[in-house]
Amino acid sequence: MPAYTPARACQQVVDLKTLPAGTNLDLVNQAAKALGLLEVPTVLGGACDRPIRTDADSGTTAYPGHGPVILRISEYARYQQHCTDSVSESLRRILVHSTGNAQGQRRAREKRLAKAAAELDKVARGAGGRYYNTPEKIAARIGVIAKTRRVASCLRTAIGADATDKPTLTWHFDQQILATEAAADGWYALVTSRPPEQDDAAQVLLDYKGQGAVERRYSDFKGPLAVTPLFVQHNRRIAALIQVICLALLVFCLIERQVLRALGGDQKMPGLYPDARRVRPTARMILFHLGELWLRVGSATDPPTIVITRGVQVHLLDLLGVQVDRPRWPETRGRHTEHFSWPL
Repeated sequence: MPAYTPARACQQVVDLKTLPAGTNLDLVNQAAKALGLLEVPTVLGGACDRPIRTDADSGTTAYPGHGPVILRISEYARYQQHCTDSVSESLRRILVHSTGNAQGQRRAREKRLAKAAAELDKVARGAGGRYYNTPEKIAARIGVIAKTRRVASCLRTAIGADATDKPTLTWHFDQQILATEAAADGWYALVTSRPPEQDDAAQVLLDYKGQGAVERRYSDFKGPLAVTPLFVQHNRRIAALIQVICLALLVFCLIERQVLRALGGDQKMPGLYPDARRVRPTARMILFHLGELWLRVGSATDPPTIVITRGVQVHLLDLLGVQVDRPRWPETRGRHTEHFSWPL
């Protein structure tokens, strides 16, 4: 459980090492499993009915009144104890079937079975020969094949002996086990705490499929927005640095959203790659192309102008609503050329 999970006040603690009469340890184990604990707790809280704050890494939090919690015997207790009465949040399990996953799993299973069959036939032909002259060697080789090809659940073997007392091998795949595995191809489960009144199964699946966009922002946070490592002496400066990076990420995302909204339709455009194929632009692609713009700084009589070297730059600036003929740049005396940096 996270360190910031709120807690309930506990009026009494039961030591599970010396169980009192009537204590059902199975219920404790089930609750520990439901909480996601790595091991069964050694103490059990009782009379956990008063919410209190718990000292977390970044402050204190009030107990929301439902859901799994970490129990502490006091607000700033050093040791944590887990309350089984706190498992009150019901979860929904949504079964989803993917035809693409089913096809991939079927092809992978067929490939594994084909490789295992070829290796097992080789062992059967060599049984009683130089390399497989004892049942122990044959059994050891079968174990390696079953493990590496992942066919231990469906592989059935029998090691015997012929008229000359040489070991023999017969094998087959259990078709009932294979049929059971094939019936589960493409199925996976989504677990959510959202009630059906809030989100139906289709919306939960859409939210699950959209997690790639969130993960991509983590990559942007650590990639193009990464800053040179800094040494700071106070936590507030760390928070300030993170806030600045988050603001940059916000502008980064808004640039991408503006371009995608302006494109409309399938949200694809050519010109981002040398082969001119149509792709969905990302903020990283957009800033890569706009980062090569040059600004010729003007004077009082000569307005500044943006030097455009490729047509895709004009298209991107138009999608962003930037007026190329009126750059927002301070006028200076004299004439010189400077590199234009996109303001993040």
